[in-house]
Amino acid sequence: MYDGDKARRYTVRGQIWGVYNAWVDHLSNQDKSAAVAMCIEILSYFDGDIPANMEEGTPELLEHFQEIMIAVRTHRLSNLPVMTDKAKLQTVHWLDRLFGILYVSADARLPLTVFRSLSLTLEYGISAYSSVAFAQTAIMVVTISGDFQTAAVYSDLALEALALSDTEALAARTLFLAHFFIFSWTRPLKNTYDPLLEAYAIGNRTSDTENMSWAIVSWLVLRFQGGAPLDALQVDLERLMSEIKVVKNFTVYTFMQPVYQTVLNLIAQYNLEDPTSLVGIALSNEVFESCLNDPYFTISICFRQLMLLTYFGEHVKHAGLLVRTGVDSEGIARKYDEHISEWVVLYRSCS
Repeated sequence: MYDGDKARRYTVRGQIWGVYNAWVDHLSNQDKSAAVAMCIEILSYFDGDIPANMEEGTPELLEHFQEIMIAVRTHRLSNLPVMTDKAKLQTVHWLDRLFGILYVSADARLPLTVFRSLSLTLEYGISAYSSVAFAQTAIMVVTISGDFQTAAVYSDLALEALALSDTEALAARTLFLAHFFIFSWTRPLKNTYDPLLEAYAIGNRTSDTENMSWAIVSWLVLRFQGGAPLDALQVDLERLMSEIKVVKNFTVYTFMQPVYQTVLNLIAQYNLEDPTSLVGIALSNEVFESCLNDPYFTISICFRQLMLLTYFGEHVKHAGLLVRTGVDSEGIARKYDEHISEWVVLYRSCS
């Protein structure tokens, strides 16, 4: 229910700053449930109610999904104004905050935040968050159905919305999401290199160190997979890992370590006795083991390790690592698959 008095208070800069600090405190204390509850409470003041669970939200979800799928195909984004309503701008802001927490929590309500944001775009105009919402929709389409061609359409809309936005505050994130997660599968790999470098430059300029860092590690990984010279990759990795360390994005730095060690092994600069080992100058045994046991890093580090084992013909060890880590991977999948069947039904009903 819309609460005009509270909504007006949350649009005052000082109030927003205090609320944001409280929200960050919840995240710093690893209290995701409190952070989710806070976002939902704030959104309720802006008539942006989020259901308590998936069962309550399913009827509304179906309605939103159908509306958005139809509306996006009939709207021309160039005809939309720039969003100026302060209350709506706060709504899309907190919807975006909520999306991030629901994502890491594998919460089935996550698509509701995106569809609400897209609905507000179509009704009130383009905001900084419109491009991100379209990019997130593209990723959800792939997750639900594996339909990369439709996802590419939404990614194109994300770039169109970005061009129409009056700010580049979320440009780094939009470019990263669209080009790494979608266009790297639907376009020649080399076509993603420059946009990801652009995302890195924009993120550096706008102090978006999170997406700046993810964009550049994606650029390195795609170039590695695209067959770039290993000696050139070594130089780039050393330079960029230093830069990522300076901005203290240690999560991205950890993702880069196995890539760097893999390159060193392949150019025979390290692990000459056992070139299949990812433990080395770039990756300590302690970090390697902790990554294997951390669902956030397991898939990434296993991909590098399995690649080395395959390249050097160690197929028995390859199978052993799959057995060792398969339970964790399946556990991650189950968290997201709990509601996948109903998502597939929703998607097919609107396609």
